Amino acid sequence: MKNKAIGIVAEYNPFHNGHAYQIQQAKKLHKDAPIMVVMSGNFVQRGEIALLDKWSRAELAILGGADLVLELPTAYCVRSADYFAYGAVKTLLATGMLGTLAFGVENKSAIDENKLAKFLNTTKAKKEFQELMQTNNLSYAAAWEKVAENYLPGAENCLRGANNILGFSYRKVLLQSKSTATIFPIERIGADHNDQTLKKDFSSASSIRKTLLKENELRKIKNVVPANIFKVLAKQDLTLATKTLSELFAYATLDATPEDIYNSSNASLGLCTRLLNQKKYLSDELDVYTNKIVTKRYSEAGINRLILQVLLKEKRNFWRKTQEPAYIRVLAFNSKGRMLLKEMKNTATLPIINKLGRLKEHEHSVNYNKLLKLDLKATDLYYLLKNKPGLTGQDFLTSPLYL
Repeated sequence: MKNKAIGIVAEYNPFHNGHAYQIQQAKKLHKDAPIMVVMSGNFVQRGEIALLDKWSRAELAILGGADLVLELPTAYCVRSADYFAYGAVKTLLATGMLGTLAFGVENKSAIDENKLAKFLNTTKAKKEFQELMQTNNLSYAAAWEKVAENYLPGAENCLRGANNILGFSYRKVLLQSKSTATIFPIERIGADHNDQTLKKDFSSASSIRKTLLKENELRKIKNVVPANIFKVLAKQDLTLATKTLSELFAYATLDATPEDIYNSSNASLGLCTRLLNQKKYLSDELDVYTNKIVTKRYSEAGINRLILQVLLKEKRNFWRKTQEPAYIRVLAFNSKGRMLLKEMKNTATLPIINKLGRLKEHEHSVNYNKLLKLDLKATDLYYLLKNKPGLTGQDFLTSPLYL
C-alpha cells in the first residue's frame, strides 16, 4: 500500500450528509489513501445512548465512504474532550498507518493554531485551566476559552464550539506523541453542531436524532442523509429506552451517599451532592432530571457521562487516570480496508482484535483486560437500554462486517 491512511475521529450518531462531505473532502487530499475511522462504541461523548449499535453505525460509515472502522473504547467515550481525543488519536497512531488526521472545525482562523496548541499543552496552561474551573466556577469549555484568550487575545474563538474544542484536543495529542502525521481541518457547512431544527441538505446530528426520537418522523430526514444510508435507517430500530436509564440510575443510587457516587466517577463532590438532591425528578424523563442539575459549570453532557460512569461500576481511580489504549478493535471494513489491515499486521504497535473469542486474561496486560471488560459491560448495558435485555454477550457473537 503506497499511501498511509487519512484518519477521522467520529461518532456517526447517525451518519449524515455533513459526514459524507467530510469524507469527500478528505479523499480530495490524497485520492488513493484509505479512510480509517475510529468511532465511539455504543455510548457517545455527550454521555448519550447511541441511536444504533456500534456495528450498525460502522456499516453506515463504510457505506458513506470509509474503508476501515475501529472502535474507540468506552473508557474514552464517557469522558471529557481531552480524554476522548487522547484515546482516539492514540488508537489511530497505534495502527502505524496514520498519515493525516482530518477533522471538522466550526470555522477557519487567522490565529497561529499550532502555536496555540503548543501553549495549551504546557503545565502553565493546564494549571490555569484547573484554577479557572475551581475558583471562577467555569465550565470545561469556558475555562479553556479563557486560557486561550489570556494567552492570545482573540484566540478564544478557536476553542468555541464542540468541533473546535475537539480539534485542539487532537492537535495536543499529536504534539505530545511527537507524531509526524499532518492535520487537515475541514470547515463545517450547514447547521450548527447543536442546532435542533432540520436544515436543507446539511443538518446537525442533534436535529436528526430529535426528529427520529421525539417526533418519530423518519421521512423528514430523507434529504439530510445519503440515499443509501436512508435505506438502511428505514429498516432499523430507532427507539431508545431513556426511561430505563433513569430507573437504572435511581436503583443504583437508592441508598447512595454523595461519597459513594464520588468514588464511582470523576465528578466533584459538589456535583455528586447535587445529583442526589434532585433524585425525585428521576421519575420523569432523563432530560427533565438532568436539566434540574445543569449549571454554568455543569453541562448536560458532563452529567450524562457521570450517570453512565456510575452504571458501569468502576472505581474513581479508573475514571481519573489517563488510560493508555491497549488494543485495536475492528468493527467494519471494505476491500481497501482489508488491504490496510494486512499492512497493519506489520506496523501496528498494539494487538488487533478481529473476532473476540473467550477472554484469556492471563495472555494480556492489566490495561487490556480492564478496557475490554468495560466495553463488554457497556454493550450489555446498551441492549438493556434498547429494550433487548436478552441480547447479552454480543461482543463475543458479532464479527467485524466486511462490505
